[in-house]
Amino acid sequence: MSFQLYRPNKWDRENANLPAHLQRKRPVKPDHALTKEEWNTYAWESSQANLVPCHNCGRTFYPDRLVVHQRSCKPKEQQPSPIPNTMVS
Repeated sequence: MSFQLYRPNKWDRENANLPAHLQRKRPVKPDHALTKEEWNTYAWESSQANLVPCHNCGRTFYPDRLVVHQRSCKPKEQQPSPIPNTMVS
């Protein structure tokens, strides 16, 4: 069974449009025919390897979607330390 992992021209074009720190290596095409189950596993692992974590919240995104997410994701504010109870009974 032959499945197309990616469209090289489209993938290269989209990857080139990303900021340098978000660009990824081109996916590697399997060197042998895969069963449907093997293909599904391979495709899942390949897609997960391309996810990038947000430096604010830690969620992972495809590089082109991370740029959009970061427009609205703000760093978590530090929780103020609780005021110690200094009253003695």
